[in-house]
Amino acid sequence: MVWGAIGYEGKSELVVLERRQASHHYIWTVSEHMLPFAHRNYGTDFVFMQDNASIHASYETTDIFKELGVTLLA
Repeated sequence: MVWGAIGYEGKSELVVLERRQASHHYIWTVSEHMLPFAHRNYGTDFVFMQDNASIHASYETTDIFKELGVTLLA
């Protein structure tokens, strides 16, 4: 699977994900790739959009986003 982020200021590098993703893998990918891209381009003024896949909607993932102050498009 290939993962990336896009926004009006540009796009992130593509990340090749080698295995099936669980919540903790997704959190790592977001923390290591999306958040640095978002903070570099938008500071804290951004809204993160994702679908309702189980790893996106898990308690583990939603709790981390709340802790980090990431605004999600509901």
